[in-house]
Amino acid sequence: MDAKRVIEQINDEVYEVVSNFVTLKKAGSNYKACCPFHNEKTASFSVNPAKGIFKCFGCDKGGNAIEFIKEHENVEFKEAVEIGAKLLNLNFEWKKSTNWDEAKFKHEESLKIACNIIERFFLEQVNHKNAQDYIKQRNIVIPENSSFNVGYAPSGNALLAHTREKGVKTEILEEIGVLKSNDKGIYDFFYNRLIFPVCNSKGQTIAFAGRDLNENPKVKYLNTHESCIYTKGNELYALNIARFAIKNEDRAYIVEGYTDVLRMHSVDVINSVATGGTALTNAQAKLLKKYTNKATLIYDGDSAGRNAMCRNAEILIKNQFHVSVVVLPEKQDPDSLFTDSETFLQYDEKQEDYIIYKTSEYAERFANDPVKRSEVIKRMAALICCYDKTNQEVYLDFVSEQIKPKKAWQDALKENSQPTEKKVKKKENINDIIKLKKEQQENLLENQFYEEKGAYWTVEGKNPKQISNFTFEALFCVFHRDAQGRTDLKYILNLMSQYGRKRLATISSDDFCTPASFKKQVHRRHGFFWYGNDTQLDSIKNVKLLGIPEAKELERVGYNEKNHFWVFANGLYYDKTFHEIDEYGVTTHAKRISSMDEFKEIPPESQIRIGDTFHVLNTTSEFIGKYGTDNLKDKIKQGQVHLLHFFFLPYGKLLRIGTSDSGNPFKENSKYIQPPKNSNWNFGKWASSMYKVYPGNAELLIAYYIATVFSDVIYKANFGYFPLLFLFGKRQSGKSTAARSIMYMFGKPPMEDGINLASGSTSTGMQRSMDSTTNHPFWGNEYKNSIHKNTIEALKGIADRNGKLTGVKSGGNETRIAKPRGSGIISGQDLPTQDPALSSRSLLGEFDDTNRGNYEDLKEFKAAEESLQFTNITCSVFDNRYLIEENYAKEEPGISSEVMDELISEFGNVDRRTVLNISSVLTPMKILMEQSDLKFPFDYQTAKTALIRSARLTISVQNQSDEVEQYFHVLQSLLNLYKISDNTHYRIVVAENSVKHLYLRVGAIHGLYREQARKEGITVLDQAVIGEYLKKHRSFIDYRRKNVQFGSNRTSAYILNYDTLKDQGIELERFI
Repeated sequence: MDAKRVIEQINDEVYEVVSNFVTLKKAGSNYKACCPFHNEKTASFSVNPAKGIFKCFGCDKGGNAIEFIKEHENVEFKEAVEIGAKLLNLNFEWKKSTNWDEAKFKHEESLKIACNIIERFFLEQVNHKNAQDYIKQRNIVIPENSSFNVGYAPSGNALLAHTREKGVKTEILEEIGVLKSNDKGIYDFFYNRLIFPVCNSKGQTIAFAGRDLNENPKVKYLNTHESCIYTKGNELYALNIARFAIKNEDRAYIVEGYTDVLRMHSVDVINSVATGGTALTNAQAKLLKKYTNKATLIYDGDSAGRNAMCRNAEILIKNQFHVSVVVLPEKQDPDSLFTDSETFLQYDEKQEDYIIYKTSEYAERFANDPVKRSEVIKRMAALICCYDKTNQEVYLDFVSEQIKPKKAWQDALKENSQPTEKKVKKKENINDIIKLKKEQQENLLENQFYEEKGAYWTVEGKNPKQISNFTFEALFCVFHRDAQGRTDLKYILNLMSQYGRKRLATISSDDFCTPASFKKQVHRRHGFFWYGNDTQLDSIKNVKLLGIPEAKELERVGYNEKNHFWVFANGLYYDKTFHEIDEYGVTTHAKRISSMDEFKEIPPESQIRIGDTFHVLNTTSEFIGKYGTDNLKDKIKQGQVHLLHFFFLPYGKLLRIGTSDSGNPFKENSKYIQPPKNSNWNFGKWASSMYKVYPGNAELLIAYYIATVFSDVIYKANFGYFPLLFLFGKRQSGKSTAARSIMYMFGKPPMEDGINLASGSTSTGMQRSMDSTTNHPFWGNEYKNSIHKNTIEALKGIADRNGKLTGVKSGGNETRIAKPRGSGIISGQDLPTQDPALSSRSLLGEFDDTNRGNYEDLKEFKAAEESLQFTNITCSVFDNRYLIEENYAKEEPGISSEVMDELISEFGNVDRRTVLNISSVLTPMKILMEQSDLKFPFDYQTAKTALIRSARLTISVQNQSDEVEQYFHVLQSLLNLYKISDNTHYRIVVAENSVKHLYLRVGAIHGLYREQARKEGITVLDQAVIGEYLKKHRSFIDYRRKNVQFGSNRTSAYILNYDTLKDQGIELERFI
């Protein structure tokens, strides 16, 4: 018997071994006794089967089963192993063991010892305030007296310092993965994370997972990389604790996450394990089968959780498990739902056999689709055939009641039980059957098919059989999200007929499941035919789809925070280079690997490039073994090793995945493209032209554009706020042209004139548009104070990035949140006086005849703009993102203080938000002026003066509103004194939609107003000033000169929305 397996088996049976020498008594999940190594009256000796260890808390002796034998019998390691083998009736002798690698064993043991030291350190830190606050906030339960040993990793390289004190070698800790190194030195891999030790089934700690405690972490969980003692796909979290209960109950509950397992154990469902957030593997299924062949899956209630449940159920069934499922409500998981045993039992009673559950679901979904129902029968029959004949008969009765006829099920079971295809045995000489080339022979023997004359073939009996009239090349696959929010895996295939014709085809993962659906899809390409069965299709898929690039579909144009690049509709910009999509809409992002540690973190099945050669990794450890550690280190040092990520942009040149989907963001954003490479415009030339074209507003426009490119950084640093830009002025004053100029910096706008706010645009539609870009401006045009309040709320929400929950047409209860992710430009003739909150969120830019630029300058500028010469300028601004990230939070308070001081000296008390509006856009511009290579046509002081002018305008608008209210206060006094009267000085008329209009003769009232204001000690305003203030008031509708009927006279009057005045407490109707 193999020495390593014997050692593992002895240590796995620590209770059996120790109980041969000591009488043990049950104490919770452990066993206790008086210590055999020192005299004592009170039992302090404990055995923990879940961890596979013994420990005396009196004399501090402890270890695994072999360590116990060594200590108790006073023998060396090899003799202890032989003693342990005899105790467990294992046939083993050292002299018969030929494959024992003592050096390897000692190295693995040293890793495990180090893991125990690390685990104890993290456990000792779990009472840290950060950890306890997080545990309470998330309501995480850690079962009492358990072996989970959940800990906490503090910041500041605390583990590094601790392990140095303990004398643990740094190389050991780096191999485990808890320490990392770079050019600056060695540092802790985990910091400010809740730590979950990962044990093998024997209870030996072999790896660690850490949950970030921050509110919105970039990476929720980090795991130590694989090592010689840890392969992620070979372990089940908590199996060491659950294995005895699983044996006793003859059932395992499988959940997804670490906290899910903690919750299950806390409600006494001890026979629970987790996959640790990964898909179940065959290795895990085989490991679990040592203890039971019955499993119940309880996964998250969302679509991702249900998909994982189905995928893992089928893996278990193929390993002859009897599988049941518990389906949870949407947005629930075991951790959040099973807060007590009663709740768990309520759901546990509803568990269903997976095959029956899935068949019932399919029956309902495809009630009126005979083709799909036929495919379901074949799919489910393939699973049923994993069981013996008796079970197949039982299942047949159940499933045939769900989907009829029974005969179809019987035929499908027969086909799967007795496949018509006869595999060629490897022992036979294939050339005795059919003459094939060597490569074809190898394919047939290994994969049960071969290629010949541009088609796929197999062998039945002694005869070749053609199973298609084409071959295909899998170019890549992409996870596509449709308009309903559903995600579907699509494979992009290049079909090649045996006659030389080629077609590009997009085949969904569902259509790849059965020969019937695959046949229908390829047949639609005209002249491509499939004749094969399930097994043959699976064999070809396993060969052709293995290792193809997995392209991630990008949902938005603009800044991509996860990957730190800028997304255009036709490519990605990063590292000062534009990477254009290929003919299929795919581009490659190559990330340089700078160390072996970083290489070991690469996920399985990733693609890498070494020099000009591409490789697909199954696992990093396997690749390192084949390629050679020293050779790989040299390539990394030379900068030749890159991890490849593939990204799909839905508007490729040939491929149109989802372009017909309503709501597809690229449908409206496809014009945001990177310009021709020969543009002779740079930032300095553009900014100087802006200064000429928009004199008086250029500083404001340039500052707002720059801030937009970095709006996510500014929004976070401002604790959730980014100001709006409000451009106002009379018709044809240039405000829309200015807004359009900012839009063109990001590519051609989807709507040349912005979204018309006055034409009935819905707030939901606006927010979906805002949600489709990041760090881009949204432009709402034709603003009027009379627009719907929901539209105004949506505009205010841009500054706060408030989202809106909307449903999706998926047939279920799915929802999505659409929210602003950039800046907002509003333009119109009206000032934003309808809602003071909108005004206070806005930087105001006024356009009139005094700040128009030269027509020739404008003509040249617009020609360059419309030929998309300016997006390269956005790229050059984006290159400086690191400066904004490093300096904005440090610089903004000082600039804010400068602006505040200037405004207070002029106006007295100033609203903090008015100041923040200025500093939010002035700060990034100052940083770039001082630290970047970008050239500005003005200095910082000039820019600050111009932006403070905008603040003055905002304060003026707010003050004007106050002056108007005082004016009406005087009018109310005149009404009370019967000095002004209806139909002489004013008139109230009910207009359309029952809205009341106030017609006011300011000139006729002015003498009376002036006299009364002086009596009340109120500042008297000139008649002209009153007229201007009324025009800018939120209630203003129109001014009519000598065309309003008052009695027998026609005269001039201001028309105001009386309902708006009433909302402010101005009441005139009582005197009618």
